[in-house]
Parts: sequence; structure tokens; C-alpha cells
Amino acid sequence: MSLDRVKSRLCHAMAIAAGAAALTMPAAAQQRPNTIGVQYVAPNQSAFVPAATIDGWVRNFDDAAIRKHAYDLWGALTAMSGQFHSVRAAGGQTVRTELAVFDTWYDEYETFHTQPIPAPSCANNACARAFRLHGPRQGTGGGNEVVSFNKYTIEFVNYVNQFGYFGEKTLRDLNSQFDHNNTPLAQRSTQPVAGNAVMLKPSYYIIKRNKPTAMQYWKGPGLNIDGSAYPAVPTTATWEQIVVVDPTGTARPGTPQTIKVLTQNGFKEMTFTDYQIVGLDRFYWFALGEQDINYIKGGNVFTVNGVLPTELEPGDIALLVAMHVTTNENRNWTWQTFFWRPQPVPDVGPSVKPPFNNYDTATAYYFTKKDGTPQIAFNPYLEPPIIGPIYLDPTMRGADSNCMSCHHAAAFPTLNNDPSPATMLFGSYWSKGPVSGTEEWFQGRVKTHFMWGIILQNQCLATGLNIPSFCTPAN
Repeated sequence: MSLDRVKSRLCHAMAIAAGAAALTMPAAAQQRPNTIGVQYVAPNQSAFVPAATIDGWVRNFDDAAIRKHAYDLWGALTAMSGQFHSVRAAGGQTVRTELAVFDTWYDEYETFHTQPIPAPSCANNACARAFRLHGPRQGTGGGNEVVSFNKYTIEFVNYVNQFGYFGEKTLRDLNSQFDHNNTPLAQRSTQPVAGNAVMLKPSYYIIKRNKPTAMQYWKGPGLNIDGSAYPAVPTTATWEQIVVVDPTGTARPGTPQTIKVLTQNGFKEMTFTDYQIVGLDRFYWFALGEQDINYIKGGNVFTVNGVLPTELEPGDIALLVAMHVTTNENRNWTWQTFFWRPQPVPDVGPSVKPPFNNYDTATAYYFTKKDGTPQIAFNPYLEPPIIGPIYLDPTMRGADSNCMSCHHAAAFPTLNNDPSPATMLFGSYWSKGPVSGTEEWFQGRVKTHFMWGIILQNQCLATGLNIPSFCTPAN
């Protein structure tokens, strides 16, 4: 589908949808648009359920109910917001897309009152109203096949403001207080979050706007590791199957597509003539504007799906391929992750509208299954690069992990007390199995209610440490 056709298809709904969205915006949120300049829209509250209901599912290992709830949440946060994002492409045309509800929420910098360290590409306000996309920070490198940011609902923003969790000093003072009072490990924690707070990690795969692009995808089914040239570390670059994403309508079946696939022994070339051609209608996507590209160039992003930042042009396209979703509906929170696949998922439920029915899910509402083995739930686009020294046990790996276990290990400061985004998490992760909150590695630390984001955005300020930080307090 061409960009002009997408523009035409979307524009006719603007006036009606925008009026409906205005009626759903909480008054507090209307006072402050988010970074990209759109007004906050709350998710449909009917998607949330009482803690007792979720705890009952967990006790009974009711995976069908858990999966249904994950898609109910997915439907609420991916509903259309009635607000639009427009950019002027390099050829002069305007590309306009409607934003999902989650893209009206607040990113990590505005939530924690910090700003990225200024980059030359952002001088003279050149990054104003940019999507502040960066390489996923939970990993240890492994290439930047996707770019990400975090998103938070107003409940979480209000929580951070209420307790002052937007400054490293708050957390260090709390830690000192716990030390002084000999507070038991089980109680060394930040305050709980009130309301139906939601935290997300949307992640995008970038393609050129003016040509078909071969895109590697996770084979599955589900989280089965198959179709990877390096099963021990099955990152995106190792996947041996492609679709061709065509924003132009010019792709022809059978045209040879050659890509480089990563193996344990380096890259090999693979040429495909049998593949599926998919249009933009199979993805949630938006076009990158000049300010978005300036921001990417200023961040620690060196390549995105083989596209160098220097090769990006306004109008190039960010495809949603992955998203972590967590809610504080019960004591342990709910954990679900979503990842793109070529075929629609048959059991998404009526609240999930295309193209969001092309996203499979994995859930982690408990640590271990009924038979006592660890529950595994990771995102194929995000966790496989996480290996080695980032874990307390370096034999652990992201492609055999549980997001609930990892987040229950979150505590400030990280075990190495390092503000560098490249190394601050080394030695702090736990991949799978129970985490009680009383493990000896919580000594001298503050548990942050399962949130690594609160650590990254506070420890980065490096208060009292003689190490360069990667963000600064906001004015």
C-alpha cells in the first residue's frame, strides 16, 4: 500500500475520532501533552480485573484465562486514540497516521523529569517533539535490530511525582534510612503504586519508505526456538526466514532477496525466492520525521535492521514488532509480552482490532509451572541478546527467561553501582524461577516494585559519582 493511499484512508476519520477522544481525556492529563505533543488518552478501564481474580488464575494455573486477559489489555492499549501524527517525507508529501492509545502516554524522560544528554544532532531544538527512540537498554549489545522507549500511564506518572522518585537522592536517602533502621529485606522497597498503572516497552523495526524490505521474523510457533542459525543466542540477525514488507506496492513474488544471517561462526548469505509479501496494513507503524531521525542519530544507535542512521530520511517507517506490557493489578503484577508474526492470531478476542491481531503473546503471571519447572516468557525481538555477565549467574540467557523473575530482581542501585547505560546492569539480572525479595543480593539496596526503569532513569544521574552520566535532570 502506498503512503498516499494510507494518508487518504486515514484522514476521513480524523474529525469524528478526535472529538470522541477529547471526551475520554482525564482533566489532569489534558494539562500536559506528552513529548510528541498529543493529549493523554486513558486505556479502557474495563480491561482491568480485581487482584483476587488474577490470583485465582495463578493458583489454578489457568493459562486460558491469563491469555485472554493479556489480549483484553492489548485491545485496550492498542485502541485508536483519535489523534494523528504527521511528518513531511523527503519527497515533500505529508504522511499521516493515527496513533494508538499507548502512544499518547508519557515516555521515560518526561516521567522521571530527566533529559537525554544533548547531542550535536539535536542542537537548536532539532529534536523537538521527537519520538525518543533508542537501543533497548535491558541488553548487553548484540546489535540494534530494534529501537525502543518506555511508556507510562498517568497513574504511574502521578506515583513518581507523589513520592519524588524522579531524583536519585530520594532513592539513596531511602536506602540510608533502611540501613539506619536495620529494615528487614522483605520491607526494603519503594511505596506500592496505586490505581491501574501500566508500563510498556514498545519496540520498532525501521524500514525504508521507498522500497520493499526483506525482514527476518521469529518462526515459532510461540516461543519455540526454530529457524535460527544460532539457537544458543537466537537474536533477530540469526533468523532464517523472511517476509518482504512493501510500502510501495511494487514488490513482485519470487524476486530474489539476499540477506546476511548471523551464525556462531559469523555471517552467511542466504537468498530467498519463496516468501510472503506483506503491506503496512499488517503492522502498527508511523513515519519518522526529521526530528525523530535527529534524535536517533544523537543516541547510542549504530544500525537499525542494517539501516545506518546516516541513511535514514524523513518518511522512513518504524514498524511495531514487540512490546512488553506490565500492569499493577495484583501484588506480583501481570506480565505479558507481544511480538509480531506474519499470520493473524486466531484467539485475540473481539477487542483486538487489525493490525494488532498480528501480534502473538507470552505471559508470566507465575514463576514456576504446575510441574515445578520454570515458566518461560520472553520477547524474541528483545531478550535473546541478553547473555553472560549481565546475570548474577552468567550461564543464564534471555532466550530462556521469565520477565516476572527478571523484574522481581529490580533494586536500586544496581549491584555494580555504575551509571553507564552500557554496563550499569551487569551482575543484576535473574532469568527465571522464583525471586522472593529476601535474597542476599538485596542487602543494602531498595527494591523498586519490579521496575528497572525507575533505576535506569535515576542511577543515570550519577549523584556523587565521578562517572559521566547519560541523562540530566530536567529543568
